[in-house]
Amino acid sequence: MRSRPIIEPESLYNLYANGNKVGFKFQVHQNRYRNVPLSCIEKITLKVDGKEIPSNMIHFCLGYKKLLPHEVADDYTDYWAFQDTVTIEVDQLGGLEYGEHEIDLYMLGKSAYISRPFYVTDVVNQPHTYPTGNIGEKATLWVMA
Repeated sequence: MRSRPIIEPESLYNLYANGNKVGFKFQVHQNRYRNVPLSCIEKITLKVDGKEIPSNMIHFCLGYKKLLPHEVADDYTDYWAFQDTVTIEVDQLGGLEYGEHEIDLYMLGKSAYISRPFYVTDVVNQPHTYPTGNIGEKATLWVMA
């Protein structure tokens, strides 16, 4: 069985407003077999072509919700279901040039199903008192439009 990619291939598009490029977006699947409460996603970082995108320019879009990274951890009512796709939108005047771009997405999540705290370190060696996991990957995508 082949697992699906986390960053959806051929999903990188520029966003337009009044005929001007104002940002870009791409789609993401989760890599867990259970639904993930949004409150368990504590950190979202994004690099495009090696350059870190400021968190106030990133939007996590699930269904009707469009949240900044710090707002995702405060959402105790919504879940990211295994079959659902999240759209990551980035505010960036001028969008991206047509061609190939390296997308490096990292989302730090804690386990919603293990209640007993214990000391662990995450994938970037930060200490936590609960199990963590990385939802994300690095992928090379073409801007489709």
